[in-house]
Amino acid sequence: MEPNHLLRQAREACASPSAPGEAMSRAELAETVTAYLWRTTGKRYQMDAHTIARYERGKVLWPTSPYRAGLRAVLGVDNDAALGFRPTRRGTGRVPGRRKVPTDPVDTPKSEADHSGDAPTHSILEDVDRRGFLKTAGTGLAASPLFTLSASLTDLSRPVQIHSSDLDQIREAAHVFTGWDHNYGGTATRGAVIGQLHWAARLLEAPCPPSLREQAFAAVAQLFMVGGFMAFDAYAHDDARRAFAFATECAEEAGDWHLRAKICSHRARQSIWCGRPDEGLTYAELGLVRTERLSALEQAMLHTARARAYAKMGRCPAALTAVGNADDAFVSEAPTPAPAWMSYYDAAQHAGDTGHALWDLAVAGAHPARPAVDRLSAAVDGHGDVYARSRAISGVKLASLLLHVREVEHGVSAADRALDDVGRVRSRRAEDDLRELHDTAGHVAPVRDVGELRERITTLVATS
Repeated sequence: MEPNHLLRQAREACASPSAPGEAMSRAELAETVTAYLWRTTGKRYQMDAHTIARYERGKVLWPTSPYRAGLRAVLGVDNDAALGFRPTRRGTGRVPGRRKVPTDPVDTPKSEADHSGDAPTHSILEDVDRRGFLKTAGTGLAASPLFTLSASLTDLSRPVQIHSSDLDQIREAAHVFTGWDHNYGGTATRGAVIGQLHWAARLLEAPCPPSLREQAFAAVAQLFMVGGFMAFDAYAHDDARRAFAFATECAEEAGDWHLRAKICSHRARQSIWCGRPDEGLTYAELGLVRTERLSALEQAMLHTARARAYAKMGRCPAALTAVGNADDAFVSEAPTPAPAWMSYYDAAQHAGDTGHALWDLAVAGAHPARPAVDRLSAAVDGHGDVYARSRAISGVKLASLLLHVREVEHGVSAADRALDDVGRVRSRRAEDDLRELHDTAGHVAPVRDVGELRERITTLVATS
């Protein structure tokens, strides 16, 4: 079996969309191809980093027609031969002399060694593109001063072998850091996760029993997903993009559709926040591939991201339809259970996220304000202290909207409550919302009614 060097060279000649100066990763190529196929055919296709890895290792010589067309378009070649593809005698795509390998990535086995027993004879990364895979994480680790500092303070020696206790430690770290992030914000807590990210990335270089392979990739994906969102909340956007890209590759190697959907949601939210709603919509749509494998809560979460993207683009009917899709999914009973870490997505979270989409429509004058006010109010009332940041951000948005529609007394009251929450978190996103509230108050209300509020906001932002 000969590796497909032409395909790999074509991929590496393309720039990574998330890591400037680096080559496109397998996961990024797969995402770009599936997005292209969705745009051009209206059909959802499933392709991931493992699919590309099989193509590059020469295990599949003749992918099915849509995948070949997508790869040609994304990699900018005119024919299949330029990518090293050639039809076999039977057109099955299998390597002569080997057992039949399914060309449908949904049915593709994760590893040829999965049934070889539990003896860890080699690194977990020998089945993936080691250099490109670790570079996705390594670029981010090297680029951030926090990562550099933690490298000098932390013992980064990897274990001799991956044990289940190592994975329990990573999962527990992800759980703890998620709680800190919700309660205190990413700016205050991001530094604490850096050492764990270093250690988790190094862990993947250790020998691993086949029975733990997918669990290892899933655990590392979860931790990098959490670290990426902390970076996003702290406006370390390049670090966040690299962490999300690495988490995506790990989730796809693990075959974990739940983690993949959640990471797509995070990437959608960051893109929308950074003024790229079309890119955010693409991530949300990618997350919804194979919805039958997702829980109702995950589907609601991704439809909400679609609604927020459409609202930012001023596409009111599409945004309202997406809100309706999210509402329907939230109350449905999908056969697939939600993972434990989706417990945060309760009625308050759903009300807040859909309320944010309706907020944009209301401020633009494209939709009445009352539905957004009602949902944001429900979010503020429903969030407990554990979710102080979410309550603060929804509260600030509620106050801003009430002032916008000239309900000054109610707006000031909502703002006072929100500022109490903002004072206990460190979130750059919350700070920006406060600045927006400060400006809105100055434009729509007399100084005598909002002067004290604006002074309080100024003081709070200055001391954040």
